[in-house]
Amino acid sequence: MEVSCEIIQHSRLSNELLDRICRLKDTIWPHGYDSQKHWIYNNIGENDFHLILLNDNRLVGYLNMVHRIFSINETDRIEMLGIGNVCVSKSHQKEGFGARIVAKASEFLVENDKPGALLCKESLIDFYALNNWILAPPPHYGTKLKNIGGSLMTYNLVIKYNRIELLGEAF
Repeated sequence: MEVSCEIIQHSRLSNELLDRICRLKDTIWPHGYDSQKHWIYNNIGENDFHLILLNDNRLVGYLNMVHRIFSINETDRIEMLGIGNVCVSKSHQKEGFGARIVAKASEFLVENDKPGALLCKESLIDFYALNNWILAPPPHYGTKLKNIGGSLMTYNLVIKYNRIELLGEAF
C-alpha cells in the first residue's frame, strides 16, 4: 500500500483529476457530478488549493483550501485559508486517512505561515481537536458565521480575539 498526499494549485488542476475529485465528492455528498463540478468552478479561485490523498494511485481523500478574509475584533482583517470539503471514500473511512489529509493541510498552513479555518458539524469537533485545531467559542462568532451554522475551528491563528467574522463567501 503506497499512500501519498499532493497539494495542487487550482490553476494547475488537470481535467482528469477534477473528474476524479468530483466523482469522490459525489459519493459523499450526492448532488450529482455536474453540481460538484459547478461548485468547484464557482467557489475555488485560481490561487486556491486542492489536497488529494492517493492510496496505490487511487483517489481516496480530498479537501480544498481557499483564500478568505476574516475580520478579527471588528478592526483587523486577516487572510486565512478556509478548509472545506474534507472527505474520504466510504471504502477507506476509519483507516486514518482523514487524519492524514488534515495533518497535511495543517503542515501546509505552518510552512506557508497562514492561519486556517474550517466549519464542521458538532460531531466532528473532537476529530479536528485531536489534530490540534482549536474550537472558536460560538459567542465570538460574527453574524455571518452564526447564520452559516456549524462550529468554527482554527489552526495556526496567533491573534487573540473576542470576535471573528467571515467577510465574503463561505467555504
